[in-house]
Amino acid sequence: PELSGQKVLEFMPRLMSASGKDLVTYEIQRGDGTVPETKSAPLAVYIQEIQQSAPGCAYLMASEGILEKPELSACLKAPACLLPSRGQNSESALPPPLRLSGGRSLLVGGSGAKTQLRRDPVFSSTWNVLVLGRMSWRLLPPTAELQRVADCDDWGRCDSPTDCFARAAPGVMDE
Repeated sequence: PELSGQKVLEFMPRLMSASGKDLVTYEIQRGDGTVPETKSAPLAVYIQEIQQSAPGCAYLMASEGILEKPELSACLKAPACLLPSRGQNSESALPPPLRLSGGRSLLVGGSGAKTQLRRDPVFSSTWNVLVLGRMSWRLLPPTAELQRVADCDDWGRCDSPTDCFARAAPGVMDE
């Protein structure tokens, strides 16, 4: 990937220079089933705040605008496998929900943070880059029964509050 090794060390100062003063909204997850507390702060302040993150008091921020700055685009190229190849069918031949949107989201979480479970269509063109730290993904079988936040769209994309890391989560087997 484009963002690895020494480029990570170059990216963080670029990110702070381009977006450090931008206001972000984040949540503090208490882990007791209550609705997370929502706060706002400049990105640079939030990055310092997540040092306090721990299970039971975890910090999580997702922003769809922070990475849209032109000065960051060189660091955030999509993998070649998600781009149309010369002489082959263009991505525009795919139905809109399956196309790579070009939109970028920055997700920054501290220790213990969890995101909402998301189900994407099999053919969706999304990708994740973990810059620093550790992240766990769970891939669930299509037969897994999940509580849904809303109805799925026509392509099967939907979100669920199901904690797929809980031992009793439906369709999840222990590792």
